[in-house]
Amino acid sequence: MTSLNYTTTIGISGYLVIKSIDATSGKVLQIEEGPNLVLNSGLEDIAHLLAGDTVVPVDLVAGQTLHQTIHALPRVPLYGQFGSSSIPPASNDASPFDNGSLDNNASSPLAASDIVKATAYYPFLPSIPPISNKITVQFSLPPNKGNGIGGTSTVYREAVLMSKMVDNPIQYRWFARRVFGDIIKDPTTLITSEWTFTFITSST
Repeated sequence: MTSLNYTTTIGISGYLVIKSIDATSGKVLQIEEGPNLVLNSGLEDIAHLLAGDTVVPVDLVAGQTLHQTIHALPRVPLYGQFGSSSIPPASNDASPFDNGSLDNNASSPLAASDIVKATAYYPFLPSIPPISNKITVQFSLPPNKGNGIGGTSTVYREAVLMSKMVDNPIQYRWFARRVFGDIIKDPTTLITSEWTFTFITSST
């Protein structure tokens, strides 16, 4: 009897599309897109989630999905933030601050944008083929947020996708990061971001 042994390798790739949009006309002013790096911390989060290692928030009831919570949901990347660093991402990137964000003050940041929660979080469902191996996370920075000191304008060059680990004191954890060309943010514009993660397998 022949014994068959298979090894399956699972990989993940990320792709980020960022748009600067005129808040009045809806005209797209700028698009920045390309691969984003899933960090070591993000890979670790995926492993924990596959093992069921997260805490179900107390505000959820039967029939609701986890991303509907208003509370911390450890290791599930539901939050985003924009910053000014142009340093290329590295797999071991992590926040330099205890709160895990891009600024020392997570509630009212000065050196980065407001932290915003995902407005959409879902499996990507292509019509061909009928099997989905992608997850999409979307969030946006509205006209009245993230306009820098004085609320006039600022420039962003990086984006991070994060999970909220703890509500009080607030603590976030980076999942993925990307840098891009300068995007000017002021009260007349909004910024949207769409993070898509594709799972790839190979067997030997």
